[in-house]
Amino acid sequence: HRTIAFMSRQFLEAHGVPAKVVPEAKPPTAMLKLPPERLECPKTEPSQMICPHPLLTVLHQAVREVYYISMDVKQSMAIKCCCAPVAVDPTIYRPLQDHTPEPPKRVLFVRHGQGAHNQTIMNWGFIDPELTTVGESQVADLHERLKQDDNISPIELIVVSPLTRAMQTATGGFAGSKAPYVMLPLLRERLGAPCDTGRTTTELKRCFPAIEHWEGVADMPEVWWSTETEWDLLGRVEALKAWIRARPEKVIAMVGHGGLFARILGHHLKNCGYQWQTIV
Repeated sequence: HRTIAFMSRQFLEAHGVPAKVVPEAKPPTAMLKLPPERLECPKTEPSQMICPHPLLTVLHQAVREVYYISMDVKQSMAIKCCCAPVAVDPTIYRPLQDHTPEPPKRVLFVRHGQGAHNQTIMNWGFIDPELTTVGESQVADLHERLKQDDNISPIELIVVSPLTRAMQTATGGFAGSKAPYVMLPLLRERLGAPCDTGRTTTELKRCFPAIEHWEGVADMPEVWWSTETEWDLLGRVEALKAWIRARPEKVIAMVGHGGLFARILGHHLKNCGYQWQTIV
């Protein structure tokens, strides 16, 4: 497609037709902020909650938890009943002579700063909450810690979840970095509560014009989140690892969420906590 684009540009220039100039995607220099126009880009307020009353929020979440647990149990029983072990010829696993293993990737997993939903379960009803003032302070501290980490300078790519709290953490924590940004729905949190519901792609572009030219944004579906069982989530983790292996970059930063990263790291990161991991 790059060859076709180049030839098309040459054809237009040869016939005196100016080619369309696409602005270069520049890394952000500061944390993304929601604009003041609340009607277009609503901030995290009680009016934006699924259940504004605190008791209703807790009850609503309890029903959701029972539903998710029942889905996990149902899927586990189906797998045990239908997927019996089969004797396999071990010779089929002989390595291919011409197969060259991909080099391991160094990945920095960073959890977002404190959002309104991290303060109390009563706030789980917020839709895609942004960082609190405490969260913004955590991001500022993260930025200072990353500047002092000698392993940060080789980072070639910054991959970000489309949820607002992750985007704000990435652009604030890595402010000044020359590495390009990639928006990746695979990094989203499991949809366990309304706070894990995202903004549509159209709304994200309207609220954060700076992401317009980030890699991956143009390919995102309008609704990029969905309900998942635990098995679905583990499958998404494997898809994420495959995506990492397929990238040409060797050192990658990923800014996302505690629930997802716990399935990769084996433990839950604190807000703005981070950990290096080798993906092979």
